[in-house]
Amino acid sequence: MNNFKSNIINQFQISEIEADQIIYLLQIIFSDLSKVAIILIPFLYTGYLIEYFSILGLTLVLKSQAGSFHFKNYWSCLIFTSLYFISILLLMKLNINKNILIGLGSLAVIIIAILSPMLSEQKKKIKRLNIKALKIRALAISLLYVSFFIIKNNPFTHSAIWVVIIQSSLLLIQKGVSHVTKR
Repeated sequence: MNNFKSNIINQFQISEIEADQIIYLLQIIFSDLSKVAIILIPFLYTGYLIEYFSILGLTLVLKSQAGSFHFKNYWSCLIFTSLYFISILLLMKLNINKNILIGLGSLAVIIIAILSPMLSEQKKKIKRLNIKALKIRALAISLLYVSFFIIKNNPFTHSAIWVVIIQSSLLLIQKGVSHVTKR
């Protein structure tokens, strides 16, 4: 990787931080695209393609601002991400009272407001992150998702509220894990 980084720095005449940002972005793109393609296959064959893309789009928007779990191993991440998508699909199929979901969604928004963003160690190394802006955008996105559900309960908004609830749960778990590992 160091040769690749040196080549980027020399060829494009950029700083080391900018090269780190490019490498990080390329790693994310290749890793995420392969996971998206692999997880797409069972959703395609079971007829839940629209739900898959709803969950994917909603998750990418919120997770890019709020952060989430980060695994060092590709396969662990793939398995966890698969379980995430399947869990949201199954939760959407449950017949849970709308008021209970609104309450859970409201609690989730508060959790996201307090705990976000949760950044990976690699992302923390990239210096030009505005943590306050990430937090505000994560809060705005989660509020928007819950508001959409309150205004109109359809499959898309139903997946949106579950994305907020699960994402906040993951932030709570991640906070607990990082707190325990620091001790």
